[in-house]
Amino acid sequence: MALLDVRDLAVTFPTTLGDVRAVDGVSFSLEPGEIMGLAGESGSGKTTTALASPGLLPETASVAGSVRLGGAELVGAAEHDLAGVRWRRIAVVFQGAMNALNPVTTVGSQIVEPMRLHEPGLTEAAARARAGALLEQVGIAARRATEYPHEFSGGMRQRVMIAMALACGPELLIADEPVTALDVMVQAQILGVLRGLRDDLGLAIILISHDLSVIAQTCDSLVVMYAGRVAEQAPVAAAFARPRHPYTRALLGAFPDVRGERRFIDGLPGQPPDLRGPGIGCAFRDRCGHAVDRCATETPVLRPMGPGHGAACHLAEPDA
Repeated sequence: MALLDVRDLAVTFPTTLGDVRAVDGVSFSLEPGEIMGLAGESGSGKTTTALASPGLLPETASVAGSVRLGGAELVGAAEHDLAGVRWRRIAVVFQGAMNALNPVTTVGSQIVEPMRLHEPGLTEAAARARAGALLEQVGIAARRATEYPHEFSGGMRQRVMIAMALACGPELLIADEPVTALDVMVQAQILGVLRGLRDDLGLAIILISHDLSVIAQTCDSLVVMYAGRVAEQAPVAAAFARPRHPYTRALLGAFPDVRGERRFIDGLPGQPPDLRGPGIGCAFRDRCGHAVDRCATETPVLRPMGPGHGAACHLAEPDA
């Protein structure tokens, strides 16, 4: 059985100008120990999709569909039940570690806090010892638990956030843009930590990123989102070898090939659509160079392209 099973997830936010359907009918599943990349440009709905699982969306959000963790339904669950899921079963590494960490509290105290909350019988000494071990696990000396966030570099703060997320031994880790604004060497180190945690602890990980090169070196599978919908999902190797959706191809063309001929990066013209509309037709059609009349009147559904590979494009061709 899948660890996380998402079916027809829809998230709507009310605004003064009308309801915004940020997520529209998203479905995917995540196996234990799998690292799944959730990709797309800003506003595509990837973070909203991921945060719907532990119930971390604002109270104004209207959530429909199904999110099952180990068979237990989370959509519509009581706050008391969701509180028991957070940290213990699902943990989140938020984007921007300096903003997520408390600047006036030592990093060790911040790692200990969720332990004491969810394990009231745990002694202070045992919690401190575990916090030190978690820091060691992500490559930070345990003695630095008494230091404050400003005493760490950006990459080290991100490691602290990962250690904090592991405090209660979760089954699923959601990492929201964990390497944004870090240099490439530090990025590689952080991604190596995530892969090591999967290998050592059997963690399932959802890695949210707009950078497909990050997903290529880290993830087993890929879900590409556009305008709140799944445009393509596939094993990573299949998605990179033969992307079927024009949006996936555009994302792949948006970062340089360090081994190939030097050329200007292909930009993606236009802007994402207004999500307050009725959502008829293909949301990508106005930015796609291959759109036909059908794209304006019929919303594409995710169709099988190959083993574990699907694309929501009228023109996508499945394997022979």
